[in-house]
Amino acid sequence: MTEDRKKAKWEKTRQTGKGKYIALYGLLGFGGIFVLVSLLFQAFREDSITFDYVVQRIVIGLIAGALYGWVSWRSNEKRYHDLA
Repeated sequence: MTEDRKKAKWEKTRQTGKGKYIALYGLLGFGGIFVLVSLLFQAFREDSITFDYVVQRIVIGLIAGALYGWVSWRSNEKRYHDLA
């Protein structure tokens, strides 16, 4: 992908806003996948999945997802400004 296409793609993405970006790519994307994968691993280990375990994984997924989304936003913004 050329630099102009990358810049145009990020311009379109950033119009949705930081909050929506973090929610979509961080919380739902990264955090959601983390929760699902950790629950699947727990199920395949044949350990019981308790309510406390699920809540713990959701909390960790939310925190990690928000952090991932925020770092990803900042990284993309830096790249965008470097291209400008």
